[in-house]
Amino acid sequence: MVRGFRKCKEYSKNESSTNAHTMARRILDFVGTELLNQKKLLWEMLHFEGTYSEACNILAKIGPAAREFVPNFLNLLDQDEPERRFHRTDVLAALSVDDAEYVDALITRLKQPGSDNKYALTDTLEQMGPRLAGREAEVIELLLERSTYPDGIGLSALASVGRADRRALERTIEWAKPHPPLIRHELLGETNYEYDHAMGCRGIGLSALGYFTQFPTEVIPVLLEAFEGFEEYDPDETYNGKYCRICESLKKFGPQAVSAVPRIIRYLEEYLQSSSDEYPKDGLQVLRSIGPGAQAALPVLWKLRGDSQPVPLSELDESMDVDQAILKICSQS
Repeated sequence: MVRGFRKCKEYSKNESSTNAHTMARRILDFVGTELLNQKKLLWEMLHFEGTYSEACNILAKIGPAAREFVPNFLNLLDQDEPERRFHRTDVLAALSVDDAEYVDALITRLKQPGSDNKYALTDTLEQMGPRLAGREAEVIELLLERSTYPDGIGLSALASVGRADRRALERTIEWAKPHPPLIRHELLGETNYEYDHAMGCRGIGLSALGYFTQFPTEVIPVLLEAFEGFEEYDPDETYNGKYCRICESLKKFGPQAVSAVPRIIRYLEEYLQSSSDEYPKDGLQVLRSIGPGAQAALPVLWKLRGDSQPVPLSELDESMDVDQAILKICSQS
């Protein structure tokens, strides 16, 4: 293993960084917790560009057993600035869950006013969720203070940590509901961009509602309302369909989201009647998560397959999204 890493470093001197990274990934695919017995090597990997990303992935998988590496990532977090973002919050979160010492370190930073690392910090807390070594109530209070609409921060962290807290739910619904436009401008380079800040806040709220699966009665109507008025602004949120953000939250409710079936049926019918090339994979994923309770959607699903009538389930292709939905809905019927 050590010899393979040394070879990877030597290889990177003569080949592209992409090839070196690929080679590093192949080496690290064969190791895991064994690296804890090779700590010096792991430290080298973290400080070598060709293996940094994969070493981070390994640490994230190992989790709290590798807690001694936390100070390294806290140091990177403290250096966070707009020009050099700290992106491996997943590693810091995985190593720090339910560790009182490091949770306290994050709380201390959260209490500091105007810190440059506030976004990376709240992102870390979001990924940790309600695994904060008994400090959940304190963190919820701090995030409630900081997540006021429309210019607060940390709403997603509040929703994750406070997923069983009604005050956190109410704050998140406040963000997810419609608000009057808040037109703002931002200068990026020489270009002046105009955007609706209220719609951006609403998007954050809609995504965060997915954490509140204990409150389907309160949450699902808010998500359904967003089908009619929310305008997606992030191209990444349309990869699986035009309502991807809303559907991502809906599908986390599973069978509890059965009241969404009529709206999803309408979405699929609208797609069939249009010339859109945005395949409604997002809607199909919601139906699949609901399961047998979504049987009313079967007629439109057969149409989406191009079938005039149902075909034997044995003929369906499990690699197709629409077939996955049909099979799941029919699994207990």
